[in-house]
Amino acid sequence: MGNSKKKDKNNTEIEVIKVTRNKVGNKKITLPGTDNRKKTFFKKTNDRYLLLQKEKKGYQFFKFHEDGILEKSVFLSFNKNLEEKKIDLHSIQFSEQETIYALDDKGTFYCFQQDGKLEKIAKTEEKEVFDYMLLKDDSLYCIKNGTNEFKIYEYTINSLQTVKNEGTIKAILHTPKLSSTNSYFFLPNNNEQELYLYSSIGIYKYFPKSEETKLICKWTDSGIDGINILQVLSFTEEHFLVLEGELFSMSNPKQELYYLCPEEKTAKTEEKQILTLGILNQWIEIDEIVTEYNRQNEDSKIVIQEYWEKEDPVQAMHDDIVSGNAPDMIDMTPLNVKNYSKKELIVDLTELIHTDSEISEEIFVDNIIKALKVDGKLYFIPSWFDMNVLAGNSDTIQGRTSWTFQEFEQLYDKKDKDTLLFGIKTKENLLYEFSNSMLNGFIDWEKGKVNFKNKEFGSLLSFIKEFPENFYNFDTKLLKKMKNGNILFKELFLGTLDSEYCFYNQIFDHMELIGYPSAHGSGISANTIAPIIAITTSCKEKEKAFEFLKMFWTYDYQKKWSVMSFPFPTRKDVLEKKLEYASASKSYIDEDGQKVTAVSGTTSFNGIEVKKKPLKKKDIETILDFIDRIEWFDYQNSERKDIITIIAEEAQAYFDGDKTIEGVEDIIQSRVGIYLEERK
Repeated sequence: MGNSKKKDKNNTEIEVIKVTRNKVGNKKITLPGTDNRKKTFFKKTNDRYLLLQKEKKGYQFFKFHEDGILEKSVFLSFNKNLEEKKIDLHSIQFSEQETIYALDDKGTFYCFQQDGKLEKIAKTEEKEVFDYMLLKDDSLYCIKNGTNEFKIYEYTINSLQTVKNEGTIKAILHTPKLSSTNSYFFLPNNNEQELYLYSSIGIYKYFPKSEETKLICKWTDSGIDGINILQVLSFTEEHFLVLEGELFSMSNPKQELYYLCPEEKTAKTEEKQILTLGILNQWIEIDEIVTEYNRQNEDSKIVIQEYWEKEDPVQAMHDDIVSGNAPDMIDMTPLNVKNYSKKELIVDLTELIHTDSEISEEIFVDNIIKALKVDGKLYFIPSWFDMNVLAGNSDTIQGRTSWTFQEFEQLYDKKDKDTLLFGIKTKENLLYEFSNSMLNGFIDWEKGKVNFKNKEFGSLLSFIKEFPENFYNFDTKLLKKMKNGNILFKELFLGTLDSEYCFYNQIFDHMELIGYPSAHGSGISANTIAPIIAITTSCKEKEKAFEFLKMFWTYDYQKKWSVMSFPFPTRKDVLEKKLEYASASKSYIDEDGQKVTAVSGTTSFNGIEVKKKPLKKKDIETILDFIDRIEWFDYQNSERKDIITIIAEEAQAYFDGDKTIEGVEDIIQSRVGIYLEERK
């Protein structure tokens, strides 16, 4: 290939950015290949880049100068009895003599000479080894990430055998004091005498003897997107090279190479306003927006305050809020919004929105804003939402837009004894969902009055008592029963149009949707899997905090996620785009310059595939109608959940035959009444 800077269509341009806490300069280099998911990228010296990439012909190793001039290119040569096509190398490391060490996804290590020839091979006792690091003393450290486990194994490189005599090496187990909820990788480093790890949160220094870790830096503090990191290299404890790629991009993914070094203390950096954001769980969306905010703003920076490592995260956050030590912003997802709003611990966004030149309530879906308000005030706006509805055949629903529990019960009573209400449900599920939809008929929320001693509530308990504790597991027989009308309903989380909705729209002969039974209303509720971020009243820079919240509401941000597999966006214009894309019968370029692909192919749900079909006009009308009839937002008011918990606790005595229905109604009436009185 020679020493050439010639570019071709298969090259990827990577922007090299020197960063401390702010962007201070950049240059671009060109690397071979287009698929950033297949790259393994390294830098060995101050002026040389090393790259391993899987090509059609095999694994190719590149060595080139920092200006992009290629100096060396060889293919790795595997032993003939190895099935090279099935080998997936995901790590590479170089010794001082430029011997190439590699690892595959089966826990096998390979040693290649400079010319690419395979020299040694060994298998570990552990399969699915995730990553490894070789130190100068021939200690080999391997990572295994699992669902609820994170382990490091220590090996000796001298155990590697020649190719003819495949070696097996045993490990010493280490258990690092780190959260098991993240995936961790080793950082190849220049001195090869110290161990560094990185995750989507940041960079850690690891001490094998004590099994302790030290957080060196957080990605969000440096304006780096930790979710999209492809590779990290270390030179010293304070200098790192980070390769970032847009893994979730719908178009050609961009790559950026960051040189991360200590922040120089200047008058400007000292003046930077720090805003804290308290979170109870790690969110991709939050990390992304915090990163972008810190990149764009020179006068302020957001620092994430994690609570999830504390013994009781929710209680710890609550204690900080009520004691006046609250972060400037908090993720309210598991908290009772109404309780904190009544105590004026979080900020009503209404005035901030009304005085803003870019944001207004009118850009959001009308009924979502209405459902989110608590006593006429607005404390948060999520980026997207879905709806909890029932799907069934048209001959079952018969065009209804709502129904009472009595109407629902009468319909079910007319069916023969072999007809099932739901295929996959438990008695507990049914009680929760029906109580939730009917609760407004038992409680006058404004007056705080309750009425559980009535015929409809008694009918609900009697109805649910007849159902078994557990229903059937999902299988193809259930689908046939749905199609034949032997299973009446399937609960849908209406929002992701390319999965559940598409699937059951084809399982039912003529699918119709309806809300749950309700005393007076649609029985339709909204929910969200997006972060629910509120500004605390103790925040001194509310306008700056509001500027951060606005980033979740931009057209570009919501479109980026929602037009794919995410639920409905809260912006009207992006919702229109999502429905437009889901209706595409042919490919085209929209007014944003975005290529829209015709809806085709298949989608899989519970292991069963069906053909994808574009939405019809009738489908869109149904979806918009359901959005217009949303009654409440589940996350907005956790009082509902507390009350339903009381109902479930007391109803069990009736289900077990230990109490009469009247006795249970009396207790529920009393407990819920006391609960609401305490909340006044």
